[in-house]
Amino acid sequence: MEYHSRHDSIKRLPLAVLASLTGLPSPKQDLDDSKIWEAFQNEEIRRIARYCEWDVVTTLNLLRILRPR
Repeated sequence: MEYHSRHDSIKRLPLAVLASLTGLPSPKQDLDDSKIWEAFQNEEIRRIARYCEWDVVTTLNLLRILRPR
């Protein structure tokens, strides 16, 4: 998001939006930011881990698209 917005906090797009704009699947398929606390309270640690993994994979794929070798 920082790369895409050129470090302008006002112009930052959410990860799911950037993914959608580049044709990648949304990393927010099961959870989104607003549901993390509830999942934590329900001890759904694996679900939260999967949410984090999707963010990492999506970020890596975006980097590959935005900064090809």
